[in-house]
Order: sequence, then structure tokens, then C-alpha cells
Amino acid sequence: MHIISTMPKKTSEAQLKATRTYDQKNPEQRKHRNYKSNAKHFIRNYATDEELSELTELIEAKQANRGNNTGETN
Repeated sequence: MHIISTMPKKTSEAQLKATRTYDQKNPEQRKHRNYKSNAKHFIRNYATDEELSELTELIEAKQANRGNNTGETN
């Protein structure tokens, strides 16, 4: 069953097209934005205390190695 919304769309067709075009031309930035969004969603809605502790350790290790960054990612 489809529900037809009577609410007007907030984003114009031109803006949606511009966003799609940008994402197609900048796949790495799109991927980065999606990963960041997914991580925040997981932390806010699903992570257990044990997982939060593990993530905290990973973040602290990443911050400690920030000065030694050679451009590689893990």
C-alpha cells in the first residue's frame, strides 16, 4: 500500500539533480560522508557499552598516532 503525502517536498528538483551530479563527480567525498553518518547512527542508536569502550580505545589510538600519520588508513 502506498501512502500519498500531501506535504510539499522540501528540496527542489534542481537541488536534487545538483546533489546527484556532485556525488557522481566526488565519489570519495560521498563515501566519507556516508561512513561518517553510519558511524554516528550506530553510536547513537545501537552501540552497547562494550562497543562504545572499544570505539573509544580506537579513537584514542588514532589521536595518539595523528602526528605519525603517513596518509595510510586502517
